[in-house]
Amino acid sequence: MKVIFDTKSLYYLPQYLPVHNELLKLGVTTIFVFYESIHNDTIRKIAKDNELSFKWVEDDLEASKFYQQEKADWVFFANTFSYLDDLHKVSKSAQLGHGI
Repeated sequence: MKVIFDTKSLYYLPQYLPVHNELLKLGVTTIFVFYESIHNDTIRKIAKDNELSFKWVEDDLEASKFYQQEKADWVFFANTFSYLDDLHKVSKSAQLGHGI
């Protein structure tokens, strides 16, 4: 199984990392998609410290193209995503809210 974490903001990492860690225990492949922002250096450090597989994108459209290419079983979001209809042709999605 493959799960992608749509990480539009640094803010989402604290809610994603515990889920990622549990999925790793189950042998699930995970990829984090990071969006270019003023927090790139901090995100790079967190990714390195947590040995995350990741891809950088500029925007939702680039992320959508990557998701369609990867055909992951699931893509996890923490907020809205403009291209869900396109995504659902190849993957399922879930929203991980605050306090998970």
